[in-house]
Amino acid sequence: MIKKLIIVPAAFVLLNFIVSCNGNNNNLSHKQEHNNTSLPEYFNLLAVEYENHQAWDSAFYYYNIARSGYIRNNDLKGAAQEIIKMAEVQLTAGDYFGVENTIGEALPILKREENHLKAAYLLLASSHKNLYNNDSAIIYYRKAAAKEKNSIEKINLMHNIARCYISKGNYKKAIKILNDLSLSSVIINYPKVQSYIIDRLGYAYFKQNENEGLNKMLEALELRKKNNDSEGLFSSYLHLSEYYGPKDFTKAKQFALEAYNIAESIENPNFVLEALAHLMNYSSGSELKKYSNEYLYVETNLTKVRLHFKRRFDEISKNTKLKEAEIIRLNEARDRALLLQISSDHNKLLLVSLVFTIFSSLLIYFLVKSRHKRERFMEAYTTETRIAKKVHDEIANEIYGTINYLSTNTEIPDRNKEKLISRLDDIYLMTKNISRETNNIDTGYQYPEHLKMMLNAYSDNTTTVILKGISDIDWNTIDAIRKIATYRSLQELMVNMKKHSHATLVVISFTVANKKFKISYTDNGVGASKEKLFSKNGLLNIESRMASIGGSINFDTNTGKGFHITLIYPAYMPYV
Repeated sequence: MIKKLIIVPAAFVLLNFIVSCNGNNNNLSHKQEHNNTSLPEYFNLLAVEYENHQAWDSAFYYYNIARSGYIRNNDLKGAAQEIIKMAEVQLTAGDYFGVENTIGEALPILKREENHLKAAYLLLASSHKNLYNNDSAIIYYRKAAAKEKNSIEKINLMHNIARCYISKGNYKKAIKILNDLSLSSVIINYPKVQSYIIDRLGYAYFKQNENEGLNKMLEALELRKKNNDSEGLFSSYLHLSEYYGPKDFTKAKQFALEAYNIAESIENPNFVLEALAHLMNYSSGSELKKYSNEYLYVETNLTKVRLHFKRRFDEISKNTKLKEAEIIRLNEARDRALLLQISSDHNKLLLVSLVFTIFSSLLIYFLVKSRHKRERFMEAYTTETRIAKKVHDEIANEIYGTINYLSTNTEIPDRNKEKLISRLDDIYLMTKNISRETNNIDTGYQYPEHLKMMLNAYSDNTTTVILKGISDIDWNTIDAIRKIATYRSLQELMVNMKKHSHATLVVISFTVANKKFKISYTDNGVGASKEKLFSKNGLLNIESRMASIGGSINFDTNTGKGFHITLIYPAYMPYV
């Protein structure tokens, strides 16, 4: 089990206390020590100290204070430097959406400081890559490369672009880029970079079903062993495990185990999760249970730590914005008051009133429309729940009473009685299932746990269900209507999987990108055509639910090659 995920900031409460005490009781000594340092620079030094101790929230806080100080001093270069450091802290702590917000809000400043713009593009590229938004990542990597003058750094950026193309499944483009990079004379002096390029090239060849793949990956492995490159070896072992998966089960598992041992030794939770995902593919019985439990433990702890830092970053940013907005508001209020005193142009006030009236009318119209849509959805949901209760309370109980009556009635022959009781028992179970599948849904703070429990309930000895990213979603921003539609749609898919696809592995991933909430469902079942799915399996219900919340569904299915469906709907709705 991994011993350390990310150092939780609670461990640094003592450090905060010492710093604050020093600030209160030793002001003179501080002033003497930093008499040649400006206030923003001093806060920057504090932030660096916290960053070195991995107290990411404290580091972010002091970088933010330094940023505000530089802006007040009209020092855009200093402000740009602090903004980059804030985003770097967020990226390290796994707050990828926060990186985009921090850089996005500060782009006007960063664009005026060319030296920091390249770093901003690189941070945006890294955050998008971690969010699997490869198209945007490629755009920002190219922008960063266009501003890079150092040859080896430019090669590194092009290598990352190739990685994004591999993630997209565009192996031809990746091979073209990596082939050109491998021929560069520059990389000979940088064996670590050289091994990354060779390994990725081999992996792309393998995914393209080209024979050179294995030799390239083995060449990279030997180069990494020679240079004691732990992270590189981890990548090599995972790629070789995937290569031998369909060919040599024992070798595949051994390479996955090697990757797992490295991930444990360098205490990288992301690497541990990747290695465990591979090991689960080559394990069964108690061993599979062991790896699955460890995967769940590491993922849960990592998610908790990331959410903690995300909340802290959001609180710090929000408080700063409120303070800055209050200053702006007071200045604007003073200017407006002065304008009203010296202006006699009442037509301006009339125009403002007219615009406000039009805006209010439009706002009321859209609110009423959204409310009507919400009421129709909730009416359907209430009807569905009421019918479920009626099925449970009346029909199921009547059938159960009939079964009891038949079991005690001696006038019916035993052979006929057993058949009749068996059929009635099947009908009784069907009514119980209908009631369970359409019962009331808790859309409160426990919704994510209920959703996990519902999905994991379909995991058994023959079927493994893996959930990705469900804990990364801030479910508090999702309204009840969309939670219900999401729950019912996924429930419909899981029922369809059990009845028709005969899948042994189901993977469901949850992501938010480009203001879109995306749920990807994939199983390795028998697959089916789109027409068959809609005509027989009742997936029209899913399409209807998605349409009711402004969403859509995309199918990618081939008979015998598994089933894949993507549910997409807006991350933010007008009636939230």
